Amino acid sequence: MSENNKKAVEEMSNHELLEELVRMDRKRDRLMVTLCILGIALAAILIVAVAVLVPRTLHSLESIEESMKVVDQMAAQADASLQELSKIDFEQLNQGIADFSK
Repeated sequence: MSENNKKAVEEMSNHELLEELVRMDRKRDRLMVTLCILGIALAAILIVAVAVLVPRTLHSLESIEESMKVVDQMAAQADASLQELSKIDFEQLNQGIADFSK
């Protein structure tokens, strides 16, 4: 209670009680308006953040997917190269090199 905070409720007149109730209602109303404004501001910030972050995230995921495709292609080429190397008969190759160097 503002001015009459030292007075007990029983000692206040009806007019003083009504004034105090009106003051408290106005204070509560201002608090509610402030909370509503803060809630709307928070919602707006979240909407903007989502609107900015979602496209960036999608773009990053697309880039990662493209990179993974390139890595898969390189792995397939490396596998094919290793299979070709495994087909080489190194004993015959060494024998051919030895025969050639004589």
